[in-house]
Amino acid sequence: MDAFLHEYGYQGNRAADLYTTVWREDPSLLQPLLDAMATMGDADGPEATGRTRMEDRMAAEAELLGALTGDAQDAARQAIDDARRYTVLREHVKVCSQRSLDGARAAARTLGRDLAARGLLDDGEDVFLLLADEFLDGAVSDVRERVAFRKDRAAAYSAFELPVLFVGNPEPLSTDGPAVGGTAPVLTGLGVSPGVVEGIARVVLDPATSEPLAPGEILVCAATDPSWVGHFLVAAALVIDVGGPMSHGAIVARELGVPCVINTVVGTQQLQSGDTVRIDGTAGTVEVLARS
Repeated sequence: MDAFLHEYGYQGNRAADLYTTVWREDPSLLQPLLDAMATMGDADGPEATGRTRMEDRMAAEAELLGALTGDAQDAARQAIDDARRYTVLREHVKVCSQRSLDGARAAARTLGRDLAARGLLDDGEDVFLLLADEFLDGAVSDVRERVAFRKDRAAAYSAFELPVLFVGNPEPLSTDGPAVGGTAPVLTGLGVSPGVVEGIARVVLDPATSEPLAPGEILVCAATDPSWVGHFLVAAALVIDVGGPMSHGAIVARELGVPCVINTVVGTQQLQSGDTVRIDGTAGTVEVLARS
């Protein structure tokens, strides 16, 4: 675990947000996922999945190159090599960015604990409600008042969401809407990773607080980041509220061969854990077969 956290501890749900708690800060966030993966047989585990996808890739490349000759074959081979190289470099950029953020996160929390110990803040986490120049030089005298105001404002904002599509200034939507589990028998989105799967839905809004995903369940979530990849290995299929064919969830779903319907917009609102659903990752549909 120490070696894993040293390499990947900067990850965590919403790791691009400075104030989030990442794996190195709370390794227990990983435990539900590790417990789920421990129940999977060798044939369904990450190593087997990796081998299968590698074999699929090599077969697809061989089929493509075998259908071409001369300059066209050389061009295709170069395109494959470039795609492999630049895809890796793209991920390196993300890693560097998130590790830099994690350095800032560690510094901010260190300063926050120091300010709280000196009685300048009530809670070290309040540092994330301040601008850097409000706490670094000690020139601001009303720090507590600013923190209290922003806490109240954040609580008020959390009661609303912005519409997915809008023109001009958006009209906030109240989160006090209808109960989860609507009446639509079929949800539509974009089919971004092919395959048809029937199974039990599991709505996961936050891996740290939602009931953990069990192997073979269908993951229903609002959006994903790199910390969700482990859940993709456990899930039989994915239903994601927001995204497109080149978004993170779609790309990783294709890499792992997991059927995925993305951009359903209302999947986490219309589906509930325990529903039996059929996912068509080609047609981009999610059919509710039975309510929980």
